[in-house]
Amino acid sequence: MSSYRQLSEWGRENIPFIFFIDYSGQQIQAFPLSDIPRDFALRFGARSFGEMRVESFVKPEVTLKKPVAFSTYLSVHQTVQEEMLKGNTYLLNLTFPTEIELKGSLVDVFEYGTAPYRAIWRDHFCCFSPESFVTIKDNRISTTPVKGTSAVDQDLDGQALLNNPKERAEHEMVVDLLRNDLAQVATDVEVKRFRFLQQIKTDRGALWQTESLIEGDMLPEWPSQTGEILKTLLPAGSVTGMPKHETCQIIERVEPVPRDYYCGIFGYYQDHALYTAVSIRFIAQKGEAFYYHSGGGLTIDSEAKAEYEEMLLKVYLSGGV
Repeated sequence: MSSYRQLSEWGRENIPFIFFIDYSGQQIQAFPLSDIPRDFALRFGARSFGEMRVESFVKPEVTLKKPVAFSTYLSVHQTVQEEMLKGNTYLLNLTFPTEIELKGSLVDVFEYGTAPYRAIWRDHFCCFSPESFVTIKDNRISTTPVKGTSAVDQDLDGQALLNNPKERAEHEMVVDLLRNDLAQVATDVEVKRFRFLQQIKTDRGALWQTESLIEGDMLPEWPSQTGEILKTLLPAGSVTGMPKHETCQIIERVEPVPRDYYCGIFGYYQDHALYTAVSIRFIAQKGEAFYYHSGGGLTIDSEAKAEYEEMLLKVYLSGGV
């Protein structure tokens, strides 16, 4: 197990490395690029770190095996709504694991996927995320929160998503939260682009998602504080809610299982630059069983049935594999 201090030391010495940090920020797996164990690998666009050595691959497929019952989801949803009426939270990202049937292995999912950010710890989890966390390059920090999803076949031009008042309110709160988070480690933080559409391909059809771009300035010596910067920013605001501290406490009470590495982050440092992604679109392996973790942001206007259906809509494989 590594530490935030270790990440800062490698940054100060300009030693390139990869890392995985769990949602709680307590578990860190980090390795110099020159010594990545065979059970770990990352893909960031065209950049690859680590190799998955297997003799043959199977084209993976996912089917729902045992989704959480709507009655169970509704009960937790109502508890969250009660916390909102008390003013304890205004936005909460509620998640559940869905037991799935997986044809193939986690390695197959990792190798066949086309998501921009992919990570694997063999026999533990595979993540194929559409969402970056923070990037620091040329002394500029940026984040692109993703909040809001709809199916293209039901929303051909994405306007239903853009015009949905609940989705807009949720997105505005996440952007405000991330802007405030970045201001803890950067100066001159501003929203450069607000709530634009992106389309992603999945094995269950195309999806719209809305994103925003937030940027700020970093001091030139930031690499020597890499670990402290990440510790300050975690957990990611797009998968928690606001106010962050109180909302995280509610999440811990109401969600059925600890998130572990789901909703954590992963990434790499190289050449005075840091690239990270949020660990969503996530399959965990527990013995012979596989669980797909997904969820969505709740506000006071959220409808339980719609949120439940969105959670299951997100159970997909990237790139139409």
